[in-house]
Amino acid sequence: MKRKVTILALLLISSALTFGFHLLPRLRATEVSDKVDTASPKTIWVPDNFTSIQEAIDNASSGDAIRVRAGTYYEHVVVNKPLVFIGEDRSTTIIDGNGTGTVVNVTANNVDISGFTIRNGGGMVNNTYYAGFGIYSQSSGSVHISDNIVTNNLDGIYLYNSQGNIISGNVITSTYVYGITLICSGGNILRDNNMTNNRRGLVVDGDSLQHFINDIDISNTIDGKLVYYWVNQHNRQIPANAGYVAIVNSTNIIVRDLNMTEDVLIIYTTDSIIENISASKHFGGIYLLSSNNITIRGNNITKNAFGLFMQYSNRNVIVDNTISGNLDGIFLDHSSNNTINGNIIVSNVPWPPGFGYGIFARDSHGNKINGNTISNNSVTGIDIMGSGNIINNNTIINNSWTGVCAIGSSNTISGNIIKNGSIGISVGGSKNIILGNIVTNNHRGITLYSNNNTIYHNNFINNTYPVYSYEPVVNIWDDGYPSGGNYWSDYNGTDSDQDGIGDTPYIIDDNNTDNYPLMGMFSDFLISSIFDVKLEKTYHVTTISNSTIINFGLYPIIDLNTGKWVGGTIVLDVTGPEGTKGFIRFTIPKDLLDCPEGLECWVVCLNFTDVTSSCHIWENSTHTFIYVPYNHSVQEIMVRGTWIVPEFPSALILPLLMIITLVAVVLRKAIWTER
Repeated sequence: MKRKVTILALLLISSALTFGFHLLPRLRATEVSDKVDTASPKTIWVPDNFTSIQEAIDNASSGDAIRVRAGTYYEHVVVNKPLVFIGEDRSTTIIDGNGTGTVVNVTANNVDISGFTIRNGGGMVNNTYYAGFGIYSQSSGSVHISDNIVTNNLDGIYLYNSQGNIISGNVITSTYVYGITLICSGGNILRDNNMTNNRRGLVVDGDSLQHFINDIDISNTIDGKLVYYWVNQHNRQIPANAGYVAIVNSTNIIVRDLNMTEDVLIIYTTDSIIENISASKHFGGIYLLSSNNITIRGNNITKNAFGLFMQYSNRNVIVDNTISGNLDGIFLDHSSNNTINGNIIVSNVPWPPGFGYGIFARDSHGNKINGNTISNNSVTGIDIMGSGNIINNNTIINNSWTGVCAIGSSNTISGNIIKNGSIGISVGGSKNIILGNIVTNNHRGITLYSNNNTIYHNNFINNTYPVYSYEPVVNIWDDGYPSGGNYWSDYNGTDSDQDGIGDTPYIIDDNNTDNYPLMGMFSDFLISSIFDVKLEKTYHVTTISNSTIINFGLYPIIDLNTGKWVGGTIVLDVTGPEGTKGFIRFTIPKDLLDCPEGLECWVVCLNFTDVTSSCHIWENSTHTFIYVPYNHSVQEIMVRGTWIVPEFPSALILPLLMIITLVAVVLRKAIWTER
């Protein structure tokens, strides 16, 4: 009997439990969102348990897995807790931002996202960009983004201030701007990502070395080419199959003979070479950050935001590059003592407004910008803010606004050809030297904002306003007599004493006067060698003339018996309008060519006829001045002195004597040995 009661009791309990479990879902369906068990991770299905992904996230607990079945979900998802977030199939499980905002925004650590197509975050409508990302992670770590298709977003995968993340096995395609972006984000790992048909495949940027220390290997590709992201490498050359190049904290790296459509990043690197690179259609064709002693030579850099972008980078050499069609050609930011030489920098255009500079330098000092051709830029040829910079012998033409703008002190602007702009030269700051430039056919020849600058030996020709000042300023406009001031094409003074300098001053305004205006254009001929014999220094023979000067040369007179140089002759041709009066005034350094016996020993010939008696010759302690008048046609002028700089510079005489003495001693010993 007891046995039957026991069995009956067990049956009743079993029935009650069965009934209770069947009843429980009906009674508590509305309470699931509040009471998900946090004791262990759960799996939540979309759309089974919740119809939207965001609703599933909101109702999940840290560590839960959210599995999303195939389908298209028009959502903007915020992942704000540690979750595993898995799509059923990456081709058919789609999160669509509908062309606005960020599709997946990660704000938590320890998040896994895999198996989705993530598309249409932000984008472009009617040529206007609308901000939005496929996947965005800020200040997050241990985020694993893998095996996704990220497509048709303004930016694909974007990490900001996020460390220790893994991005692997994704296809990032057809973004309007960037495929994968790491900003101020170091310590991340990228593997097996395929970046295809993006405006830029991979972007890494930051403001310290740690932001660039990432583990990115060649399993990542951009448009089928390999990504070379080298950290702490030395004495290597980038292979020819590179689609992306970043050199971080390295030395003696060569990047050569590549056709790049991605930035070349040189970060905290020294003593390296970038040569014969074709870089186009990205942010900074070549980007240097805190990198020194880099040679950038013979590259073709076109259609980028910045052709060459340098920040906090010093003592680099930028030579013989062609930089064209960028927003700005060369941009220097806090970068000093660099050499920019022999480059062609043309047709850099302003989009958006505020760009269009050939060379722009901010807070940069001691740079040498020499021998470049800078033309057809939409704002300024050279715009430099800093001190101690040298801008020399550049051809700067057809720039829409200013040829050269210098804001700072102790800069030198010399020997440049500046023409066909709104403003030739613009100066703000003091103790700048503006010397020996040809400034022609500008609306304003020179614009001044400041005092105590020295301006002389320039040729101001056919400028609508030769000088323009925004406020009363006082500057120095000549180098004294007989050196002289500037040539002004609108000066109509006379030269009764035949010294090449006007008899009356050129009045600029109430506060500024050129006391010694030149009667003709100033020219400076540099002589550093004679007959391939290199001289100890470079000498300057200058002229003032109303003629066109061609074929200038200095030739030694050689004693045929001894082979020694016993004098020298300056030879040149001059031309001008037939039937007009011409003149040339020579200024000749005495330590180059001289007549120590006296001024009467100088000989001047015009078409091989001695015209010395019609010339005006005088001297001071360092130079001889020779004024030669003539009638214009094609004339050959020769000026002969009786002493020329020694054939062997003095620095070589002592070593040469030592060598001769040593040879003599050896020969003497040999003779005595023979005896």
